Amino acid sequence: AVFNICEEIAKGNDESIVFQNRNDRTVIILSSEDMEDIDDKAVRIAEEIKQAVKSFMKFTVTVGIGAVCQELEDISISYEKSLSALDYRFLLGKNQVISVTDLERNATGSMVYKRDLEKKLISDIKTGSDSEMGHSIDKIIAYLEESYVSMNKCHGYIHQLMVALVNLLGEMGVDEEQIFDESPNPFMEIYSQKTLEEMKRWLNKLCKGICDAIAAKRNDFCETIVMKAKEYIYENHNDEKLSLNSLCKHLLISTSYFSLIFKNNTGGTFIEYLSKVRIEKAMELLKNTSLKTYEVADRIGYNDPHYFSMAF
Repeated sequence: AVFNICEEIAKGNDESIVFQNRNDRTVIILSSEDMEDIDDKAVRIAEEIKQAVKSFMKFTVTVGIGAVCQELEDISISYEKSLSALDYRFLLGKNQVISVTDLERNATGSMVYKRDLEKKLISDIKTGSDSEMGHSIDKIIAYLEESYVSMNKCHGYIHQLMVALVNLLGEMGVDEEQIFDESPNPFMEIYSQKTLEEMKRWLNKLCKGICDAIAAKRNDFCETIVMKAKEYIYENHNDEKLSLNSLCKHLLISTSYFSLIFKNNTGGTFIEYLSKVRIEKAMELLKNTSLKTYEVADRIGYNDPHYFSMAF
């Protein structure tokens, strides 16, 4: 159907040939004695085809325009350049007329991997900031757009970024299958994205999944640490030398980080929780034994009975 539309539109130009090649691509060869006019003619026909397909077929096509050549043997080079122009659909989006001449005029031809953009994205994922993460992805995509390089180079750039994301999963102890359960080879998903807009949506979804998995892993870790801390406090509450430092040494965690997660999970500090356990144990001993106050104090980790009485 697309071929028929192309043939119908191009037949108004006597100096044209329309055919389908072995890859089922529709190809139009234009010729003219006016070398300056042929570029404009190609763009005009391509735009008309694009609009007609969208109007009658209800889907979009992208048309790549090769370079003007003067020798018959150079037509194959022009065709290859038209295919190269189609690659830039990845940058420019679908439903486009893309001329290789315009691309060669605009292209910078070079692009370096921005390590600072990668680090910022990794940091945003670790901190769980969805909005900042989205801004970082926008900056990466914007950089690729501004670089005006080929689809292959864009894919290569995202492939390198993907390596950093996979390394992050290993660093945070997150199982890759938890993120890539729908794809046996997540790197191949990069090459299935047809435009930068699709790539941005895919990256946002991927990074959000990693962000959520890290948060869940962190919550599990924190809950485990708090549970172990409570068990250790309960088992050692009668040790007068029990302290925040000795507990954190046992748990192999810094005192500042432990204090943060302990308060977030219990609503109180280590000292408050230890005092609560000791007082509850003292109440039990006072109720069920005939121990003296100073003996109770000694059994729950207070070497000063007066301090115990005040605390009680």
